[in-house]
Amino acid sequence: MKAITFIALLLLSLIKLPLSICNINKPKEVINILDYGAKGDGMQDDTSFIQKAFDDVSRDTKSVIFPRGTYVISRPLQLKYSSKIIMDGKNSTFLIQPNARKGFSVFNFSGVQTSSELDFINFTIDGKLTQQNQWDETNFQNCKIYYGVTITSGNCNVSNSKIMNFWGTALTFSNFNTAKIENSEITNVGGHWYQNNEHDAFGDAIYIGDRNTDCTVLIDNVKASGKSFNGKLSRIGLTIENFNKHSKSGTTTINITNSTIINYERGVHAEGNNIPINISIEKSTISGRVIFLGISNLIKPLAIVKSSNISFYPGNYNGTFGLSRNFKIQADSCIINNTGSGQAMGDSGTEALFSNCTFNHMKDTYATNAKIKIINSSVNSAEKSQKPFFWKSETSFINTKMGK
Repeated sequence: MKAITFIALLLLSLIKLPLSICNINKPKEVINILDYGAKGDGMQDDTSFIQKAFDDVSRDTKSVIFPRGTYVISRPLQLKYSSKIIMDGKNSTFLIQPNARKGFSVFNFSGVQTSSELDFINFTIDGKLTQQNQWDETNFQNCKIYYGVTITSGNCNVSNSKIMNFWGTALTFSNFNTAKIENSEITNVGGHWYQNNEHDAFGDAIYIGDRNTDCTVLIDNVKASGKSFNGKLSRIGLTIENFNKHSKSGTTTINITNSTIINYERGVHAEGNNIPINISIEKSTISGRVIFLGISNLIKPLAIVKSSNISFYPGNYNGTFGLSRNFKIQADSCIINNTGSGQAMGDSGTEALFSNCTFNHMKDTYATNAKIKIINSSVNSAEKSQKPFFWKSETSFINTKMGK
């Protein structure tokens, strides 16, 4: 009888054994990177340990958490996600190692399918250890260029995060469905290659592009400030590029609210797009040598601007300066400031309608090859008799005050 009981218990344990093994290997819903050897002490290079945690992410993983600390990163971190996943930095800081190889993105996220969704929250990426003066670098290959977060495919949300202190681009989105950026700061990120025209390279706050169907971008309460040095500015605040390069169908919609873009040569740059690009800007501040610049777009991009502050910096980008080039502008209740001289209200294909706007310091301001209509507004010049100069442009002023 005892032998039978022993055999029965043995068989039962063998039946249960695979279940225990399955429990050991069961995919984790929550991954804590400290369980993989990362320390977050600001001393250890945590790159390989974080990558090991990323490699363990499965379809069942709901979140990856980084207990608050300072993590040192020396090479790209790669993650593919298939469902919805939350990356929670817990207000941690990620330092780019000073002797890290040049030209990499700190975080690289790729959605496996169009329904994949990523939330990137509570992170600080700081390149302060990599600081160097690259404004006067004569060899482009010597420039250390970094990227904060690169996201391809799926749907992505970036919130409550800070990206700061390096040469390169803060956020890059490509081949995605929806992107949302909110309550975040981009500080002292940018730069520009100034030596020749061969490399119009690096230095954007946000880059979005390479998408072949409809997509939507929401930017709310984002403060972006580029690098600046002795009158030199970083490249672009927001780049919109190569949308539906082949299919020529769909629409890209970008909504910007309560945000700031400063210290970039171009505020918004749209290039190589074959579909309508519709940009809505409200209660925001944008400054640049050119605010809206369109190049090689099949359809002229449209910017609808409400209750915002726009300022032109002195100087020009590649011969263009002021409000816009090859853009459609509809501005209502905006303040438009000329902080330099000889700035353009519209240039080379601009179609602009201003309503209830105030133009300040408009002396020597002009429009060329543009269509400008100003309604119920005031255009303030340095001299009462000084009016903006319009050349080969269609202009009309309706109930608009000219002078001081």
